[in-house]
Amino acid sequence: MKKIIFFLVSASFVIMAALLGWFLPVASFRIIDDVNEGKQHDLDIDRVNLTYRDDLSIAQKIAIVTSRSGYDYMDYVELEKGIYLQEENVIDIMSDFLVDFTGIRYEINEDNIYYCEPVLLTFASNKGMIVVWTATVTLDNGWDFSCYIDDKTGAILSVYFAGYYSGWDGLIEGYNDFSDPCDGICERYLNALYNNYSEKIDAKFITYHLLQSYTDEYYSSYRLIFRDENDDTFDITLNLYVDDMYLETT
Repeated sequence: MKKIIFFLVSASFVIMAALLGWFLPVASFRIIDDVNEGKQHDLDIDRVNLTYRDDLSIAQKIAIVTSRSGYDYMDYVELEKGIYLQEENVIDIMSDFLVDFTGIRYEINEDNIYYCEPVLLTFASNKGMIVVWTATVTLDNGWDFSCYIDDKTGAILSVYFAGYYSGWDGLIEGYNDFSDPCDGICERYLNALYNNYSEKIDAKFITYHLLQSYTDEYYSSYRLIFRDENDDTFDITLNLYVDDMYLETT
């Protein structure tokens, strides 16, 4: 069941893959027309006018990739490269996040990367676009790690972990010392996310609180609240399934 769940989530990371800010109208209409005509293809970003405007807030981008807000995106186009980030930058961001979350420096390379691509989503309602990197890597302990990363800022927008061949103690250093597994994992995750947000978007941590918990199933859900550089608040919902060994953000 966990492998089916992960396959579906990984597929969503690949298919959902792509959200670009706002190109000049000529580039925007060209891409949207291609999508309307069914011409789904790789896009050479060098052929697009790179006077690039991204007006979406981090809260909006998180809402888009976690399907909170009902954004009606038309389709996606794979890009040959990012606007601001390239694959090596994305790997560095993932590696730093993993160190902060797990306490272990996991190696990420071409042998264990399942997918790492920038993608473009266009929106039917306002002809807007946004670019997001979607990546999935299999760690050497058998855990899979997937994430969306904002191309413009390098901020992590959504994360998914699933373990198949080792428990949480195989993923997180010091896990067995946690007095409460759910709280311990949440605090580690919060620390890693805060480090990413403070560096990439100058965000401040406000608070977090428990939304719901089922102790017999070792399931807990937390809301993590931040404030961005424009003094706007945004939140991440962290869902932990300790016994089933997976973690997701919504």
